[in-house]
Amino acid sequence: MKDLARFLGSRYSDSVTERMQPHKHPYYELNFMTNGRTKMEINGQLFEYSSFDFILIPPNTYHVLNQSASKKFDNYIIWFSATDDGKKQLPQDKIIKLHDYNGIVETLCSEIYLTYKKSKMADQNLISYYLSAVLYHMNKGLMIDIKEKEDNEEPFKKILKYMNRNATYGHVTIAELAELMNYTPTHFSREFKKRFDITPIEYIINLKINESKKLLKETNDSIKEIAEHLGYSDQLYFSKQFSKVVGSSPSDWKKKNLN
Repeated sequence: MKDLARFLGSRYSDSVTERMQPHKHPYYELNFMTNGRTKMEINGQLFEYSSFDFILIPPNTYHVLNQSASKKFDNYIIWFSATDDGKKQLPQDKIIKLHDYNGIVETLCSEIYLTYKKSKMADQNLISYYLSAVLYHMNKGLMIDIKEKEDNEEPFKKILKYMNRNATYGHVTIAELAELMNYTPTHFSREFKKRFDITPIEYIINLKINESKKLLKETNDSIKEIAEHLGYSDQLYFSKQFSKVVGSSPSDWKKKNLN
């Protein structure tokens, strides 16, 4: 087997505690999750990311992991540079997304993490061997083009995308949005309402309520936990907003839609 990579490091995390800004670096990053569900933003595109998904991100690509609403969240990262042989096989402007149905890739990546945790860089040759095997398997995954498009979108369409990416689980304020548009908060709210026939506050509330419906149907999280996931410190306030938008309480809506 040809040596495709030079291992640089690895990390484990059990949560995403705050909204972070997309970042990039001059080396590859392999993310894999063994428990949980969230989304990965890569060059402005959102990708579903859940248990036994693997996402290989090429160098100099903006990416960030969204906050997770999952109770159990186990995410691992492996960083590496490509050898000359690796550069011939690995994509430069595409991600590779693979779901590991048979557990082979997860086993190899776990060995990489555990070996690194135990001996750091002392067993780098062994780790690089494991990593090359991982990359051979990753080539069976789906390659997706993530080239950045020219930034010529209409400003309010861009701000909608920003809100969709960041407001559901984060705390996006009108002042923050107005600053991005170089407007005062009052001017921004007025122009937003003119274009979309809804205020920015109402739009953010709808994002959160729509996501809460999904969590009510697909998880066993309590209403209090769902409210906290979505940034509400007060469960009662969340329930009132839900009832106002949907017309029934979260618990009644869940009973109706699970039958």
